[in-house]
Amino acid sequence: MSQTPQKKRIGYLEVLRTISIFLIIFAHTGQEGVYAYLNASGLSWLPGGILAILSHSGVYLFFMISGSLLLDRRETIAQVWKKRVVRMLIVLVVVSLIHYSLRCLGSAAMTFSAKDLLLGIYQGMVTTTLWYMYVFISFLLVLPILQVSLQSLPDHMFPYLIVLGMILESILPALEGTLGHSRFSLLAFPGFAFVAVLGYYIRCRSGELFYDRRFAWGSFLLSMGFLIVSAVWNGQNPYPSLDRFNPIICFGIFVFARYLEHVRPMPGRAIAFWSFLGAGTFGTYLFEEQLRNLTHPVYGALLPLLGTYPASILWILAASVLGILLVRLVKLIPPVGRAL
Repeated sequence: MSQTPQKKRIGYLEVLRTISIFLIIFAHTGQEGVYAYLNASGLSWLPGGILAILSHSGVYLFFMISGSLLLDRRETIAQVWKKRVVRMLIVLVVVSLIHYSLRCLGSAAMTFSAKDLLLGIYQGMVTTTLWYMYVFISFLLVLPILQVSLQSLPDHMFPYLIVLGMILESILPALEGTLGHSRFSLLAFPGFAFVAVLGYYIRCRSGELFYDRRFAWGSFLLSMGFLIVSAVWNGQNPYPSLDRFNPIICFGIFVFARYLEHVRPMPGRAIAFWSFLGAGTFGTYLFEEQLRNLTHPVYGALLPLLGTYPASILWILAASVLGILLVRLVKLIPPVGRAL
């Protein structure tokens, strides 16, 4: 999710990180953005349906980035707990406290209760947008085991693991929506752990294969095909039910980004620019609800001029940029900077 300061910034990962935070915030725009396609007529809903599916890939990309950076290390259980788990738990509690306090201040019917706060943190209901934190902490708890296991795994085993994971995490769950429940789903990988492994394999263990132009373009076009199929198959429904294909979609995006970095290395200034943006994405995620609310007037002003999607996209761009700038400012405070 976030890199340690001594880690050398990798251009394409910072670009993907910045794109991901936009997608994550856009996924929470409801009828004013991500689900505006429900009100469209004819086939005019399809571009919005594609964007709705794509917006659900933001968290998957974050996990792929985390896996590519963390699974390539060797850390003891004590190191992971000291450097990562405890830090994330503190961030979760502090941010939940801030969200809960703001909610109490904004509602006359709510009074601050330590019991309700702790129960809300336990249940993950202080703010539903922090669900990723709970999943990421779970991933960190098994990180030392995954590091040792994956680094010891022979290279020729990874393609088998990846294909098996795609079938069990994407293909079979998608078929269940049409054909009904399958017993094979009992064998499925824990979803986000699988995409973390996928990110690690692409960046650290795939060798020269993913530098091949035909493979990179083929992977990207295949992923875009799955994106379109997902949207068409999902149809004009309230929620994208086929985001199970997101591991496949993100695979193509990640491979293509790595390939572009290989054939056209990013200059130092560009890496510095994207690193500046990327380093502010985690903190932006933590307060994306407030950022959406603060910048909502942008949407209101642009809607009659540009229409729903251009207005909502510019609204979320404004929220993302504002969040990153505020986070970078707050990170100048040493204890906060280390946490974010």
